[in-house]
Amino acid sequence: LELIPTNPFDPSAYSGFAYSGNGENAHLVPVATTADSIEFTLTSFSGYCAAEGTTEELQSMLPPPRCTAEWALREIAGIYRQLAHRQLHVDPDDDLTPEERAYIEDVLQTWYHQTVLPWAIQAENDESVLRTAVREFLHWQTRLQLDLGMDETGGFEAEDFLQTGYINAIYNSHDRCVTGLNPVEAWRILAFGAEYQLLFDDDGSMSDEIMELMERCLRFELTFESAYVQQFSPENDVWNEATVRAENLPLLLGEDGLQPFETDGLNRYVHFYHDVRDCHYDPYGSYFEATWELTDSTLRAWAQLGLNYTPAPPPPPEPDAPFDPCAPVSDPEDPEALRIDLYLDPGDPRDVVTWACYDSENELQDSGVNDFFSTWTFFFYATHYDEHFVNPLGEDTYHIEITDVRPGEEVFAEKHYDREFEFFFAPLHEDTRIVIRHTPAP
Repeated sequence: LELIPTNPFDPSAYSGFAYSGNGENAHLVPVATTADSIEFTLTSFSGYCAAEGTTEELQSMLPPPRCTAEWALREIAGIYRQLAHRQLHVDPDDDLTPEERAYIEDVLQTWYHQTVLPWAIQAENDESVLRTAVREFLHWQTRLQLDLGMDETGGFEAEDFLQTGYINAIYNSHDRCVTGLNPVEAWRILAFGAEYQLLFDDDGSMSDEIMELMERCLRFELTFESAYVQQFSPENDVWNEATVRAENLPLLLGEDGLQPFETDGLNRYVHFYHDVRDCHYDPYGSYFEATWELTDSTLRAWAQLGLNYTPAPPPPPEPDAPFDPCAPVSDPEDPEALRIDLYLDPGDPRDVVTWACYDSENELQDSGVNDFFSTWTFFFYATHYDEHFVNPLGEDTYHIEITDVRPGEEVFAEKHYDREFEFFFAPLHEDTRIVIRHTPAP
C-alpha cells in the first residue's frame, strides 16, 4: 500500500501504524519511504495509517505491544525510521548498518522462537490452531524477506510442522466424514487441501489424493418411490394406480460436481384399471377392461449440496495450546440450514396398454395393445408443475428442494409428499418419498 500525499511533506517525519476492526489493537508497523511517498506491506485486511512523529512518540499514544509480533514490528519500525531520515537528509544511498541488521535478525529470531515455532508445533496435531499458526509463520516470513533480503526462506522447522499439520487435517476431515457420516467435512478437505497446495505443494503431488478423499466422502445413494391412486366412483371400482420405484442408486462426485447417474431397467411399473366402462356398443350392459404396464426407463438424478451452509467450527484447541493475544478470534456464526437441490429427469417411460371390450353377453367386441404416454409421468407433471422446467437439452427436469437434512445420520436427507388433489373431476392421492443416504468410503 503506497500513500502519496498531494501536498509536499517529509516522509522521514512520519511513522506507520496499523489497527483492526473499528480501531482496535493499534500497533506500530515498519514502513518504507521515498522522497514523496510512504509504503506499507500488507499482511492482513486491516487499517493502515501514517502519522507525524517518531516511533517513540507514537508508541506513547498507543497501547503497549500485546504479543511478540507487535513488539517485533515496533522494534523494526524504529530502525527503518532512522534509516529513512538518513536517506532523505544525509545520503540517499545509505543502507542498514551491520549493527541495525544484526538487531533486526535478533528480533526476528526472538519472534520465531517465542511465537512462530510454538504455534507450528501445536498445529501439527491440532487443526483448530492451524490457520493461526500459518498466519503467524507467513507474517514472520514476509518480514524475513523484506528486512534481511532472504529470498529462499524454506527449511525452517516450523514449516515442517505446518506441512504435517495440513496433511493431518485433510485426513482427519475425511475420517470424520466416514465415522460421523457428515459430508460437510468435504468442505474442510477441499479448504485444507487448497491451502496446502498453495503453501507447500508446488508440483501438485497431493491434488489427486485430495480429490480422491473428496470423492470418497461425497458418496450418496438415492431411493425414489412415487405412487398415485385416483378413485373415480364412490364404490372404488374404477380407479387409476401408478407406481414407480428406483432404489439405492449412487450419486457420485465427478469433475464438474455431483454427476447424473443413469440406470436402465429400473423396477418401475404402472397399473391402470377400468373394471367398469361404457364401450359404446351397448351402454347398458357392455364393459371395458384394460391393464397398463410401464416400460423400463432411465432415471437421471443429480444434486447440489446447498452453498448456504456454514460448516461448524473445528474442535476446540487443546488445553496446552500456546496463547497469543494477537491471534484473530472469529465471532461464532450460527450455521445456516443445509439445503439439497435435487434434480430428477424421469426420461421417457411409456405405458403399454392391453385392453378389451365386451358386450352384455360377455362376448369380446374389440381388443388391442397400444403404446401411450406414461400415466405416472402425467400425474407427476401435474402435481409437481411448480418444480418442473425444461433443461438446455430440451429434457423435462424437476428441481426438488430438500431442507430435511441430517448430517451425522445414515438417512442424510428426506422429503415426503403425502397430499390430495382434484384431478379430472376425481380425487388423486400422491405418496412420493425421496431418501438420500450418505454412504462414504473409508
